[in-house]
Amino acid sequence: MSRVFWSIASALLLNGCAHSDSDNAQASAQPAARPEPVPAPLTSPEPYRLIECPELKQRLDAGANWLLVDVRSTGGYRQEHLPGAVNIPFGRLDERYSELPKDRPLVLYCA
Repeated sequence: MSRVFWSIASALLLNGCAHSDSDNAQASAQPAARPEPVPAPLTSPEPYRLIECPELKQRLDAGANWLLVDVRSTGGYRQEHLPGAVNIPFGRLDERYSELPKDRPLVLYCA
């Protein structure tokens, strides 16, 4: 994966994941604007794309070999996470990059 991917992923995740608990409480009072998904097939040459939860569930149910990476804090991960997900907090992605497989797609999520 290239540095471009991490720059883009960082920008995307900063918008949705880097809020404190008090920010999340305030945000829940107001509906958050959702980015439009980027339509791209799985064979897309793009380094990333956004997918919605229904598509993720459908693909995982169909046997997709994707690694789910929960980028929330360790505490948030311990409370609840998707089955099979690993926890790499957002602020540690750069230092733990070598732990990520290079031979399968990654799904980074924070909610």
